[in-house]
Amino acid sequence: MNNNNEKRGSSLKTLTGMFRNTAKTSGKIYYNGTDRDTGIKYFLYKNDDWVEGGTKPYFSLCVDETTLPQAQTPKPETPTPVKFVED
Repeated sequence: MNNNNEKRGSSLKTLTGMFRNTAKTSGKIYYNGTDRDTGIKYFLYKNDDWVEGGTKPYFSLCVDETTLPQAQTPKPETPTPVKFVED
């Protein structure tokens, strides 16, 4: 018998747990959390331009760019010094 409550495989992954906070200056509510695997910090803000039936999303998801992994840029190769020989 197939149990509808059994866990099924999914491609979804829990990125972070979100915590509800209130901004000290504006009093607006926002949510934040940190990815357990990568340490990237996420913030979720209510979109102030949102209207019922509108096309804009209710929340805006932001990422703290200072917590993103830095891209590894390859170092330029050091040219080999050339020795000039006088005739």
